[in-house]
Amino acid sequence: MPNKHSTNKLNGNNRTPYINTKTAIRSTTSLDVTPETQTVLRDEEFAKTRSGIEVHRAIEDLATRVSVIEDNQISEGLNEKLTNYESLYDQDSVITKIIGQVRKGTTYLNDALDSYEDEIQRVNSVDLFANVIDELGYILIKYPSYQLTSEIVTMIRVSLYNSRLTPLDRNQIYALINISNDMVSNIKLSDEKQNDIIDILEDADFDISTPLSDIEGLQQLE
Repeated sequence: MPNKHSTNKLNGNNRTPYINTKTAIRSTTSLDVTPETQTVLRDEEFAKTRSGIEVHRAIEDLATRVSVIEDNQISEGLNEKLTNYESLYDQDSVITKIIGQVRKGTTYLNDALDSYEDEIQRVNSVDLFANVIDELGYILIKYPSYQLTSEIVTMIRVSLYNSRLTPLDRNQIYALINISNDMVSNIKLSDEKQNDIIDILEDADFDISTPLSDIEGLQQLE
């Protein structure tokens, strides 16, 4: 029966050293795991607990709420910019509409001058101008910031109505053309410019004394 010595001899006297596996594992672990790794392991273990799951959910919920708030702020900022752009666009649209209407009326006044000797044609051209001014008056009612311009348009309407029985003379047509040019250059009329236009109307022998309400009432009867 082989004994310890014969076994050693068979193995060429190469003894296999005894290894304590528990000690070796403990030793290896203590050498390989850094403090940072231990912290990660503790965090992972905590994350598996009920409290850890609740904390994780709370963090995710908070992150979601912050994201929603940031999205809302971005959305509000974009809406504000869009509103400003729309406001500028509306303002430009109103100015373009007013200028277009005034220039259209001026074209009819020039036609009246060109056909001045043909009274019927002259009257027809002035009537077309009056229709354009009526339309402009209704447009300006919607925009209080153009109140002074609206008042001048009203005075022109009154002047034309009071002159309905007599064709406009050359001086009166020129006066209306000058007023139209002033309106194109100064859409938002100042008090001073408004007074200048009133003087032009009066100097051309226009009657601006009749209330507009009386004119509209008479037009309905006609």
